Amino acid sequence: RRWLMEWYGQSLFGEIVKSEKFPKILERRRRGNPKHLAEVMENCSVGRLSSAWNLFENSGAPILYLYGERDTKFAALADKLRARSGSHVLVHAIQGCSHAIVEEQPDATAREIVRFLSTDSLPTTVGSSDCDNLMIASVQVRRMDVKLKDPLQLSRGDAMTLRKGFLIECISMGGHVGVGECTPLPGFHEQTYEEVERQILDACKCLCGRIVPRAIANFDGSFTRWLFGEISDVEKFAQWHFDVSQVGRQLPAESISPVVLAALEMALVQLVSHALERPLCRVLSPPSSGHSKLRSFVSLNGLMTRGEVELPRSCSSRVVKVKVGGKEDVKKEAEELRDLVKKAKEEGWKLRLDANRCWDLEQAVQFVSSIGFDNLSVIEYIEEPLTDFRQLPRFFQQTGLSYALDESLLDDSWEELAQDAGLAALVLKPTLLGGLERCCQLKLRAREGVKAVLSSAFESGLAHCFYGIAAGVLLDVEEAHAHGLSTFERLETDSLTVPMSQTMWNGRIDIFKCEQELFSIKGNLKKFDLISD
Repeated sequence: RRWLMEWYGQSLFGEIVKSEKFPKILERRRRGNPKHLAEVMENCSVGRLSSAWNLFENSGAPILYLYGERDTKFAALADKLRARSGSHVLVHAIQGCSHAIVEEQPDATAREIVRFLSTDSLPTTVGSSDCDNLMIASVQVRRMDVKLKDPLQLSRGDAMTLRKGFLIECISMGGHVGVGECTPLPGFHEQTYEEVERQILDACKCLCGRIVPRAIANFDGSFTRWLFGEISDVEKFAQWHFDVSQVGRQLPAESISPVVLAALEMALVQLVSHALERPLCRVLSPPSSGHSKLRSFVSLNGLMTRGEVELPRSCSSRVVKVKVGGKEDVKKEAEELRDLVKKAKEEGWKLRLDANRCWDLEQAVQFVSSIGFDNLSVIEYIEEPLTDFRQLPRFFQQTGLSYALDESLLDDSWEELAQDAGLAALVLKPTLLGGLERCCQLKLRAREGVKAVLSSAFESGLAHCFYGIAAGVLLDVEEAHAHGLSTFERLETDSLTVPMSQTMWNGRIDIFKCEQELFSIKGNLKKFDLISD
């Protein structure tokens, strides 16, 4: 109390200590967080701030400078401003107060601000008229546990019975909400659950006060440039209000793993969609994109994990992904697969084999020849058959079986295969690659005719809805094909208000129902534990 009395007794504050409002001001200051106050004083010190004279003298942007009549220090500064600034700077004294004009004369201060904002000299719009000043006010992170129907054994790691992840809820100043899902898959994502949690919480600290541009939904590099780019002066000013320690702090790109980046992208793109009050499919496909048709449904391939022998009858696309390569005897495994190939041939199915880089070139060729070259018409492609992807052109030459890339897309060395005749598809997993923006960039690098197949990794219904809409808009422009977004079928519980299965129609994702779920999901978040606010 004594220190505050001495502080407000300085000439800068005039006679504020004699004001009838001063006891309330003093009490509020005494309730302040000492650490926060110290951070404010450190970060707002003159030595840390750049000169604003260029803004007053040369910017041309309308500026209002208000000061207290009895504030001798800032009154002297006002005289300098009048002498050195152009007509774009309006300098005005608030009568009957000293430094704390908002505290001492709130009505008079508000009147001057309203008068200033009502003048014709202000620009009528700034940026996009549809989504102006979309500032993030808060970010909440929740833990999400989703049960699986049965234990799930993947090609790596132990069998899973539970999918553990996080929901990131970005809330704008206007109350709009965008939600992203981050569900790391053990054995596939390099980071542990705990490491992902730390990354999310650290990244979210930097988001409050940021202004989200409409362009992040273009998936042309705008999102990553904005996320990791410089913070504007307006954003820095806002960050003082939210968290002084984060003012001007840029998020290091190397500190964010792909699974976290994809979740942030999901949340922020949805935030833009909700702020614009437009369906996500329209935000991803504005008139300027040239996409004249929007699909109502997205087809899915079925999934058969190792050990399963029956075709998934619920799969309306009659395209199924089959995991192979899990046995030491390559020839015997191929012979066992022949029965499935024969059945698929008889019933008009197509198979997509996935070997997860299990074989060398000799083993892969032996596997294909053991299936029988006359049966290859049933197989669309085999995904990542070789440990050394550089030998894939030779594999295609020797077998005639087209291949798809998945793990090889994690670095840019795959581009030497981008124009190869044997390349049939890119299997794009947003949570492994770092989001849809990265997926779209990879698609553009492959030769014309190569399919882009969006693939999930046992995320909840939220991610499946988001990526289902994106698949129909971004990847099915020329022709529709089956995407790998059926892993939700393994879930017993979900993040959505209804199970993901209810957003399906005849075995296909219903885009309209997905849009409904994305707009209503915020009402379902409270069932998940909040870990930050």
